[in-house]
Amino acid sequence: MNIFKKMNIGNIRTVLWEVGQRFPLAVLLAVLTTGVLVYLVACENTIDIHTRTILFDIVISYIVSFFLSVSLSLFSESEKYTGVRRFVPQIGTILFGTFFYLTLNGYTFQSIESTVFIFLTLAGFLSLLFVAPFVRRIFSGKYDQDIYYAYLYRIGLVFLLTTIAGGALALLGSIAIGSVFVLFDLTFLGEKEKIFMYWMIFSSTLFSPVFALAHVPRKETFGQGEVIENKFFTFLIKYIGVPFIYVYFLILYAYTAKVLMNFSEWPKGQITWMVIAFSIFGYKLSMFTHHLREENALIKLFRRFFPWVVIPQIFMLFYAIYLRINQYDITMNRCFVVVFGVWLLGISLYYAISKRKYLWAIPLSLGIVILLISIGPWSVYNLPATRQYDTLIRNLETAHILQSGTIVPLAKYTDISDELSTEIYDGIDYMCDYSECSQIKKLFAKQLEAKEKESRETFEKNKIQYEKLPKEGRRYRNEYETYSWLSTWEVVSAVTEAIKVKNNHYNNTIVQKYLSFHTDYNNDFFPMRLEGYQYLVNITENRTAQSTDEKWLHVDTEKKELQINEGSKTLETISIAPVLDTLLSLSNGTNDTALFKETLTFEVKWTRYDTKLFFRNISIPNPKYVAKADDISWFANTSGYALIREK
Repeated sequence: MNIFKKMNIGNIRTVLWEVGQRFPLAVLLAVLTTGVLVYLVACENTIDIHTRTILFDIVISYIVSFFLSVSLSLFSESEKYTGVRRFVPQIGTILFGTFFYLTLNGYTFQSIESTVFIFLTLAGFLSLLFVAPFVRRIFSGKYDQDIYYAYLYRIGLVFLLTTIAGGALALLGSIAIGSVFVLFDLTFLGEKEKIFMYWMIFSSTLFSPVFALAHVPRKETFGQGEVIENKFFTFLIKYIGVPFIYVYFLILYAYTAKVLMNFSEWPKGQITWMVIAFSIFGYKLSMFTHHLREENALIKLFRRFFPWVVIPQIFMLFYAIYLRINQYDITMNRCFVVVFGVWLLGISLYYAISKRKYLWAIPLSLGIVILLISIGPWSVYNLPATRQYDTLIRNLETAHILQSGTIVPLAKYTDISDELSTEIYDGIDYMCDYSECSQIKKLFAKQLEAKEKESRETFEKNKIQYEKLPKEGRRYRNEYETYSWLSTWEVVSAVTEAIKVKNNHYNNTIVQKYLSFHTDYNNDFFPMRLEGYQYLVNITENRTAQSTDEKWLHVDTEKKELQINEGSKTLETISIAPVLDTLLSLSNGTNDTALFKETLTFEVKWTRYDTKLFFRNISIPNPKYVAKADDISWFANTSGYALIREK
């Protein structure tokens, strides 16, 4: 199959028309996804965090619906639906996409695990494409393994070459854009970074989907059992995919041995999604090695023993996730782990024990599981949040903070046990991460009233001053219209401080070399008053200047010194011991102290300058730390902004 034969200039209009006729809803979803992403980039300085979260959820819903729409179109073709009837299954796409969006409920995907599981969810919907035309044959007993594999191989090749084509287009286009901006003055076109983003969006969400749809096997080929081998595809499978799956599982088993030799050591949480990701990759790989099963000893060994190799790792996965659920209850990521773990165990036992070993079992079972867990109150997006909120309510009642539906703050932190205090803190923190504190704001409305009023008043006072801020200063943060009255971290901090609970995870742990003070990364320092200051610069612990003519501040907390630099030249050095002493007095007794941005703001007077320091992070030496011979490498981080004026 020459996958590129249709994509020439002479008939590209015909190709696009055929794609639109075959997959009208899928094309529309690709266009809408592109449009929303372009809007997010174009208006990043004029939309608030809440709107951004909603739009991101819409994009995820569009992408999920895209794969489902293509799968249902292929099913309609296999059933030889004609006329209006072939569009009836797409009603399911619209309904599912709508329910999926409502189920997300403004979930904010912030951690690496959240990102990983979103991609695994998309992989589940993508797997439906690999089985959609054969659903009736599978359940009617007319399934033929060789015919199915020929289709599987063709559509796998489509997605491989689409990835290469889309990636090449994105890369070459970016090089061209960068070259043009370097050689010509094109500032009238807008920010270079946004032009890059527009091109990446076009390449990934418009060109790539249309390219793939143009080459998805047609209904006439669904019954053909001949595999026309692609040498490049085979090379990737034989000499890259299979060897690396051996490497991955050697790493996992080495870690398993380490845990077993020291069973008191908890397995790291990352082991769960590593097992899931590597196992799914391995099973997908086993599907595409079907025609190579007798040609290569390494592949033959892999296909024979892979299910047995996965099973012990699944038990390691269950052990790791049990420890975390038992201690912290279930969250979205842990729910994902349990579901994928059960699916992996089932599919592994099937391939280990069954004699038939049907190839369709992997994509069909994975697709069904993903469909079932994606919408409704039992979904991985709703069930964990409901459980966490119910647990929080019970803990608040146990601590007598919630009495007959009314919040009654504790008088002091010692009125509650460290364990219960931490559980309440974690519950509030999780609910804020889940959906921008919406339920927490309702529950603790009275406790947040004063802080929100103060934040609004500060915004109004500083709005005019912020508009006067030089453009080179505005680049660090969004425009004032995006200013959030209270960030999620401010909500968590204000509520937990008001009811007198705190995070005690780090109490009674090893004394670290540095005490870390920080404010939330989503906590804007802007708008800020200029107050006659002339420069907005970076605070850094990096001694290298960013450019030859740029002012910047270097802080050395070991020497308790602060320097104003211009390029590589030091203009003035002063002691910041009073600042560090103030921070030490604010330490909450742990190695990690979160503070409001106002508390991490300091005014410092020099001989030639006045400065106002806005620390985002600052790590200072811990006076209680005692160095040891087997000491580990401690990490220190200091960053922020400063306003400077010359006297």
